Amino acid sequence: MELFVLEFELNPELVNDWVGWLNGPEGLQLSKKAPGFVSAEWSITVADDGCVRWHLWEKWHSKTYYEQYIALPERQPGSSFLKVFEAVAVSKPRELWGAVESV
Repeated sequence: MELFVLEFELNPELVNDWVGWLNGPEGLQLSKKAPGFVSAEWSITVADDGCVRWHLWEKWHSKTYYEQYIALPERQPGSSFLKVFEAVAVSKPRELWGAVESV
């Protein structure tokens, strides 16, 4: 199993727009239906300097499943996902991958 981590800085004025979209049918509901998807969790943090960041961590059976998912039309240029993302993100996203280890 593999862990995908994504984080980026959010426009503080658009946090509610982002959360609303995430909870909608083209947000994480679409992810949950993808083959190979295991689970997802996210958090929004606010640093002392006021920087608002969105953090996502997802488990996938393999990175290949994620690559198939991200190739869906709903995640391609011109999709509502990218339109909303481009509106709310004020930094380039940082993506990390790693093998999941259980304790």
